[in-house]
Amino acid sequence: MRFDLTDLLMKSQKRAELVPKKNCILMKIPSPDTTAMLFSNGKLVVTGANSEEEVKTAARKFTQIIQKMDYPGVNLIDFKIRNVIGNCDVGFRILMEKFASAHASRCIYEPELYPAVIYRLAHPSVKILVFVSGKLVSSLIQDPRDLHAACEQIYPLLVQFEDKKQVDQRENLDAKVDANMDAKDEDD
Repeated sequence: MRFDLTDLLMKSQKRAELVPKKNCILMKIPSPDTTAMLFSNGKLVVTGANSEEEVKTAARKFTQIIQKMDYPGVNLIDFKIRNVIGNCDVGFRILMEKFASAHASRCIYEPELYPAVIYRLAHPSVKILVFVSGKLVSSLIQDPRDLHAACEQIYPLLVQFEDKKQVDQRENLDAKVDANMDAKDEDD
């Protein structure tokens, strides 16, 4: 089914906005907190969901909204998850240059252009952005289970490149804070 985006926009009662650069309309719902882009060819892209169930629920709700805009024949068909994006924090800082050098066949690291190492896993086929802070962002995932598999594979590789200097500095800072606290307690 094709849509006249201008017609949909007028019928949306300010629940949608036109995105001319992408030739789509943008709609939001609060529960689940998601955003949808509806293209004139009928494609609906839902973002912001935290689970497979949430994205299905949101897609159904957006379909119902469109039906109420005088498009009763709209149905949700050919539902597919095409890209799962995941975030995590490994809990330590990474020695980026050493990590990228040791895994050069799987990495791209150009710090003057982008602050993350782009690491590509083969199985599952996943792209992981590794930041110096230890934060990871993974994408190009179609099956949510692959996200967990990717994290399990990359974590042992990252542990080898933990920035121990940062840990030592934190421990020294903690010791100084504790010493200052003890000194104040003795004065009281």
